[in-house]
Amino acid sequence: MEVASYLGVESTVEVDGKKLDRDIDEIALEVAERIVRMAIDNFENRGTKVMIPKQKAPIVAGFGVESVEYHLDGSFRGSYYTLNDNIINGRIRGIGGVVGCNNVRTRHNDGHLTVVKELIKNDRPY
Repeated sequence: MEVASYLGVESTVEVDGKKLDRDIDEIALEVAERIVRMAIDNFENRGTKVMIPKQKAPIVAGFGVESVEYHLDGSFRGSYYTLNDNIINGRIRGIGGVVGCNNVRTRHNDGHLTVVKELIKNDRPY
């Protein structure tokens, strides 16, 4: 309800002389509309040039259990067998998921690449 107050949305209502909290479902649309209006009004104040890369590449976005199994061992014998064996034998020393969104104010994937490079730089043998 702090967001509602910040946005000037009344989060209480007076009934029979008593102040009652309004249900979040009652004010959600009004809060959302005010947030969108603030974003639109502030657009011209962004101050940083937007950089959208010209390069395009095919991607595989989002991995479910089935797709991970397929990529590890094929469509007929999909399993985690290969992954598990290579973690156990030390060929793969760890797994990390780097997930996030790009931002039009920064170079494409810059944050992701910085994190991954740092992880690789600090990789230590057992």
